[in-house]
Amino acid sequence: MIFFSVSVAILDFLGLLDSVPVIANRVPVLILLLLSTLTGYVAFVRTDADAKMHHDLLKQTAQINETIETIDSLKEIRVRSFKSFDECLHYANRQISQAKSKVYSVYWDAGLNFGQQLTNGIQHREIFIIDDTNRDYYFRHLRTRLNGSACTYSGAYFRTSTDTTLQFLIIDTREIIFLSNLSSHNIAVRHPVIVQLFEHSYNEMWSKAIKLKQFDRVYADRIDVALAMPSQPIPADLEKCVQSCLEKHRELKQVNRDGRTSRTRATVA
Repeated sequence: MIFFSVSVAILDFLGLLDSVPVIANRVPVLILLLLSTLTGYVAFVRTDADAKMHHDLLKQTAQINETIETIDSLKEIRVRSFKSFDECLHYANRQISQAKSKVYSVYWDAGLNFGQQLTNGIQHREIFIIDDTNRDYYFRHLRTRLNGSACTYSGAYFRTSTDTTLQFLIIDTREIIFLSNLSSHNIAVRHPVIVQLFEHSYNEMWSKAIKLKQFDRVYADRIDVALAMPSQPIPADLEKCVQSCLEKHRELKQVNRDGRTSRTRATVA
C-alpha cells in the first residue's frame, strides 16, 4: 500500500497522470484511499497475527520454564542409604506406621515383616510374588495375614520368577523404599517425579495381579490356587517321545486300513 501511494504521488509530481483525466482530478483522494486501506490492515489484520505470535511465544516460554523447573527439581532429590537390611526394614516399618493416606508394596522376600500399625482410612496394598522359594512360608502365614488385616487392606499375587522382581514400598506418593536382604544397596528415595513414576508402574502391576483380598472380601479359592504347587510342564524329551509314538500309531492304523482295503478288493475280484 505504501508503495502504491508513493508511486501515485511521484507520477502526479512528474505530470504523467495529467493525460488521464479520471485519475488526474482524484489523485489526493486516491492517495488517501490507499493510506486508509493500509491503516485498516495494520489496525485489524496485523493485530491478529501479532496476537497469535505472542500466544505462541508465551506457550514456548512456558514449556522452557517447565523443563528448567524439572531439571532444577532433580537437584532436590533426597536419597537415604542404609548400612544393613535390618536397618532399612526398621525404617520401612516406621514409615508405614506414620503413613497418612496409602502404602503400596511389592515383594517376594518371605523374611520381610512389614508392620501393620495403620489407622483406619489408610489404603494398604500388597503384591506378593509367590514361587518355589517362598511357597512354604506363605502356606503357613498368608491366610492369617489376609484374614486378620483391616478392611482397608488389599492383597494380590503373581506367580513368577523372583529373580527378576524388584522389591519396593511407596509411602504416600512422597517416598519409595527399595529393600532386600539379598542386596547391600537398600535405599529410600524422596522425589515427586521418581515416586510418581514407580507408583504408575505399581498401579499397572496391581491391575494385572490376581486379587486375594479386596477391602473386606477374601477370596479363599484364589488363596488355595496361589499356594498350590504349579503343574509341572512335560519335559521336552518326553514330549518328543510321545509325539513319535503317536506318529507311529497313526502309521500303523493307515497300514492296517490299506491292508483291509486290498483284501476286500481281492475278494470281490
